[in-house]
Amino acid sequence: MDSKLFPVIVVPARLESVRFPKKLLADANGKPLIIRTAERICEQVPEFELYFAVDGNELKNVLEASGHQVILTNPNLPSGTDRIAEANQVLKKNLVINVQADEPLVDREHILM
Repeated sequence: MDSKLFPVIVVPARLESVRFPKKLLADANGKPLIIRTAERICEQVPEFELYFAVDGNELKNVLEASGHQVILTNPNLPSGTDRIAEANQVLKKNLVINVQADEPLVDREHILM
């Protein structure tokens, strides 16, 4: 079967938050918040491929050091949707699920809905 037909999860992530700069690297019980989110996604829906569409090397390095797949995107993109679209130019998937990078308590049912 064509692998393009299977959904992939792409998590858009950027460090330049206005309200909480570098929030995704903030400590969440001993690990960066984005790693907690990544671990939760892998735990809840292990059957899906998971990629992070990130705005720079700082996030890229943290995620790759923890074994996660990363696509570096233009840091000037205006939204997470744009970040996912740019990442999907590499992935070329027909079905993409967007999970937010700051959701370390995401559940399987949230992703599958």
